[in-house]
Amino acid sequence: MPADRLYCTVGVHPTRCKEIEDSSQGPEAYWDALRVLLKAHAADGKIVAVGECGLDYDRYTLPCLLLTIVTPTSMPKEYRDTHPAVL
Repeated sequence: MPADRLYCTVGVHPTRCKEIEDSSQGPEAYWDALRVLLKAHAADGKIVAVGECGLDYDRYTLPCLLLTIVTPTSMPKEYRDTHPAVL
């Protein structure tokens, strides 16, 4: 498949919530890294959506899962208005 037909989303799958929770620099630093990634690739148009929401209660606690949910304030404003959330 030609590279010009490949697109991606940026977010955190609920099964990765422990990565955020256990981040040595805290959850906010984890989100900061995603914001940097978004901004670094803003011009190429390859990021078409932000986030990954879901609750896997059978494997993780609710406080941990809530760390993965993209909120309006967790992503740069230019993405809130132009990129849909992945649910």
